[in-house]
Amino acid sequence: DVVIDSWEAGEISALSVAPGRVGEQLALEVTSSGPPVVLKVRLAESRPVLIKGVIRHRLRCQIIDSSYPFVDKRQIEAPVPNQGKPL
Repeated sequence: DVVIDSWEAGEISALSVAPGRVGEQLALEVTSSGPPVVLKVRLAESRPVLIKGVIRHRLRCQIIDSSYPFVDKRQIEAPVPNQGKPL
């Protein structure tokens, strides 16, 4: 289980209790009041962060495919990694 921290065109940042492996492909099911959204993502970065005295892992994921009908296909294409981009 993860908690989504931010969701921008082509990328999701999430917090997890466990680290991830860079390059790993995952299916992320996002639930809300509507139907679930299934996203195929590739883990671009996993790093530990301290939140309220507890170590969590910030996972930066590039969206590679989506079942979400309102996402423009150009938005889910993986962007060129920006090494200086803050999370």
